Amino acid sequence: MQFKELEKDLKTHLSGDVHFDEISRKIYSVDASIYEIDPIGIVLPRSKEDLIEAVKIAKKHRIPIIPRGAATGITGGCIGKALILDTSKYLNRILHIDYANESVTCEPGVVQDVLNATLASHGYRLGPDTSTGNRATLGGMLANNSAGARSLRYGKMVDHVQSVELLLSCGSLMTCQMVDEESFNQKQTLDNSEGRIYRTLHNIRQNDAEEIELRFPKIPRRVSGYNLDELIKPFPLNISQLIAGSEGTLGICTEITMHISKKPMHTALGLLYFHNLITAMHAVMPLLSHQPLAIEMIDHQIIDAGRRSPPLKNKLEWLRTDAKILIFVEFDAQTLEELNQKLKQFQDDILTRSICDHLHILTNASQIAHVWEMRKAGLGLLLSKRSYSRAIAFIEDVAVPPENLASFMQKLTTYLQSQGKEAGIYGHVGAGCMHVRPYMDLRNPKELQKMQQIMDAVSSLVLEEGGSMSGEHGDGRVRSWLHEKMFGEKIVHAFQELKTAFDPDLRMNPGKIVFPTPFLEDFRQGPQMQPSIVSPFLDFTREGGFDLSVDLCNGNGRCRKGEGTMCPSFQATQDEYDTTRARAQALRALIRGDLANSTPSNVEVHAVLDLCLECKGCKTECPSQVDMAKMKAEMTYQYQQKHGIPLRSRLFGQIGRVNWLLSHMPTFFNWLLAKQWFKNLQTWGGIAFERSLPPLNTIRFSTWFKKYTQPTGLDKQVVLF
Repeated sequence: MQFKELEKDLKTHLSGDVHFDEISRKIYSVDASIYEIDPIGIVLPRSKEDLIEAVKIAKKHRIPIIPRGAATGITGGCIGKALILDTSKYLNRILHIDYANESVTCEPGVVQDVLNATLASHGYRLGPDTSTGNRATLGGMLANNSAGARSLRYGKMVDHVQSVELLLSCGSLMTCQMVDEESFNQKQTLDNSEGRIYRTLHNIRQNDAEEIELRFPKIPRRVSGYNLDELIKPFPLNISQLIAGSEGTLGICTEITMHISKKPMHTALGLLYFHNLITAMHAVMPLLSHQPLAIEMIDHQIIDAGRRSPPLKNKLEWLRTDAKILIFVEFDAQTLEELNQKLKQFQDDILTRSICDHLHILTNASQIAHVWEMRKAGLGLLLSKRSYSRAIAFIEDVAVPPENLASFMQKLTTYLQSQGKEAGIYGHVGAGCMHVRPYMDLRNPKELQKMQQIMDAVSSLVLEEGGSMSGEHGDGRVRSWLHEKMFGEKIVHAFQELKTAFDPDLRMNPGKIVFPTPFLEDFRQGPQMQPSIVSPFLDFTREGGFDLSVDLCNGNGRCRKGEGTMCPSFQATQDEYDTTRARAQALRALIRGDLANSTPSNVEVHAVLDLCLECKGCKTECPSQVDMAKMKAEMTYQYQQKHGIPLRSRLFGQIGRVNWLLSHMPTFFNWLLAKQWFKNLQTWGGIAFERSLPPLNTIRFSTWFKKYTQPTGLDKQVVLF
């Protein structure tokens, strides 16, 4: 094996988990993007010391490194031919909360909603709130410079980060924080990595300030490229703001200190219905004049998919039957009186100016939560379509000045129509950030070429309107290749200088932001995909076939959430290996012939599926309605055709007969249960040693029931299951 020495070094010197096996690498080859690349290996460090040691070992072996959290990103930002460092399982502690100074310090694996739940008792929250907040980690949010629905009030992660302890590719730690001019100049004299970095920052400030001022769009939601616009501000400078949006290309965050914000006390939603998208876009500026907390939009594609979605069943009582385009405007206030006053002014203005076709005000907390649930499920709903023509993410993150939104969307929709393309559209319209997802079939070579043409044409429209190709999701593999067109040669050169200063060997998440990898390579689906090797026993017609049933998993990672049913095994282990996403990816690799043993009898694939409890949680809670329970049943059948049915399955399959036989000797059986040798025997039968089998009652139910005096004169029946 090519990397055997690397694996040996890591396992010798680290206390964390190290995986180089085929299935683990397949599981970590995807995120929520359209890409798929097998990593070299995976490390789940248990401590900061583990993380440092892993980086040093990777340097020794000249291996690239990619930090990873929940992998909910849709640009391919955390996958590649590298050593993956997954901080989500162990490096997830909230280290310090300072309510007096409104700040919190966390390890990178802390989940957004977990932090917010902790802060809520004191009336605080983290400002940015992504739609994937129940699984997105703070390290990933900082890497992408995440924003979320309420960025009108809270901005992006760059607006909240105060300091970052950064692990550089050489294995040394550097604190990125606020520095005054004296400190900035003093650090340039250091004879180490930090000194080299500060000298580069000084050169960019001196040489590129004018070009940065000219080329960086002045809009609320630009996360394309590095944040050089933060670097040319007057002193003091917050160096940690350069790390926001850097996608792990400059270093790995080991500790992040962020500003925390007061939670809104009272909120309400105004629902505005439109029959036409462009009319809705023209409403944005009048809506902004009311200074709301958020202005969000969903189109008929998401609305129709929401009506068909099991997770949203019985949660759409607020939705009109004729809804085509829906904008919802969130207001907040410290008192109910203040909130009601805002709502009245808003309602009067909307009705007087006839801004929308219909207005409905929601103040019920449960209904408001249902509206947000539908908005957060937008991406998954678009991807739940039973077809290989998917709502693909490539122009889905464009941002323009809000005042130009109607003009831009008119041009964009006209262009897409000229290309014969329908798209799902939703987004943070108040901030001018739109998620536009044309339906594409990545198995069709002509469609791939059309994707690049569309992207080139749309990027020109974005630049005409003074916008950015990325408003919150980052560049990754999808958009990095457009930087020279957007920023110009001089700014791209400054990006390269910054990258090289932090990472001289270019080993930190290579191919993202600078020196980009080709856009059309390494797709999860492509023209070369082979037909499935599985001939299913069960009927998958309703799902579009077994292959499509597997491929419904788009990698959004909702199976990593901590609440609800899906996925109980991940909730117990906190290991990516035990997610629904991992099982789907293992099956995808199997049916495409990507494994050394690509047959239904593959033992490693069977092991990945083994902890699936077949609870059907994914069928009802995954926006794409992935039915892993049915797929596991199919693959268990296929596996047992080769390996036979285990003794444990036979025992439980005949549990009625087994219990009938044992009921003749209940006292003896209960005596056996307490014996050590019997515990060993049950382990041989496939039952865990720690599992206590239920004792038998000394009286059989049927015997007891015959002697039981039945009540009379009752008009109801009792059914015993």
